[in-house]
Amino acid sequence: MPTKDPQPPMADVVDLQDYRGARKSQERHALADLIKSAEQGDADAQGILGDHYRDGMHVPQSDAEAARWWLKAAKQGDIAAQKELGFAYSAGLGVPENGRLANHWWQQAADQGDAEAQTQLGFAYHQGLGRPRDQAAGVEWWRLAAEQGEPLAQRQLGFAYRLAEGVPEDLVEAANWWRKAADHGEPLAQFLLGGCYQDGLGVRQNMATAVKWWLKAADQGFEVAEATLGFACLEGTGVRRNVKEAYIRLSLALAARDLLEPEIVDAALEARDHCLSELKAKAVQSAQEEAARRWKKSLARPVRHPF
Repeated sequence: MPTKDPQPPMADVVDLQDYRGARKSQERHALADLIKSAEQGDADAQGILGDHYRDGMHVPQSDAEAARWWLKAAKQGDIAAQKELGFAYSAGLGVPENGRLANHWWQQAADQGDAEAQTQLGFAYHQGLGRPRDQAAGVEWWRLAAEQGEPLAQRQLGFAYRLAEGVPEDLVEAANWWRKAADHGEPLAQFLLGGCYQDGLGVRQNMATAVKWWLKAADQGFEVAEATLGFACLEGTGVRRNVKEAYIRLSLALAARDLLEPEIVDAALEARDHCLSELKAKAVQSAQEEAARRWKKSLARPVRHPF
């Protein structure tokens, strides 16, 4: 006759409260060790402690304390701390806003080959932030970062070639750099590369390929791409005409209308009204439900890079 599996003895049953207490005790000891190492001058520990204060991880959140510890690490040549200190001075987080000091610390990290710091230094030179404007120098810093695979730098290098800022205009180079950034998942570059294929700028014109890249950008919640796809679906340009899908895409774009240019909002509203004139009541209800479902799903996406 089969018997039930024997129950483990009570001594072997893990008490959740004891486990949580033991874990908190371990965390306190780890934090104490980290602080001790930082106070003894260990640059890695100082940088990590700065990160803890920035994030409020096991310590009270404090931008000022974060900057204080990053400064100690940065003075010892810690690249991550130098970069974070640059962001702190740029935004005035925990320290007075100071473009010159932001540039100083990004320069220290960039000179050691950090691609993110090189990218930020490129913005500073290109836009004249905290230093004299020098678009050519900005482009060269972006190039150094782009060649290391930094998507934001690749995107900006594409802009430089497209707009002839710091380099001669070169539509092929613009498309090439946007493709590299797009392949890394950079949504604005994906949208711009779609525009290249739409208009035949630096690439052979191909509306189906344009739609492919717009889809990738829209799937990351890029509002302009959603609107552009809505127009394409309504007009049947590069994709089979689908009025219901057009309504859904346009609704998703309009849900974030504060991020769109006014003329795009007006065009999207007009196009969505046209969709309503073609769709039957049941189709409209279904489209609205699907748009709401996709919008809810989009809220779980990570925040994109600022433009």
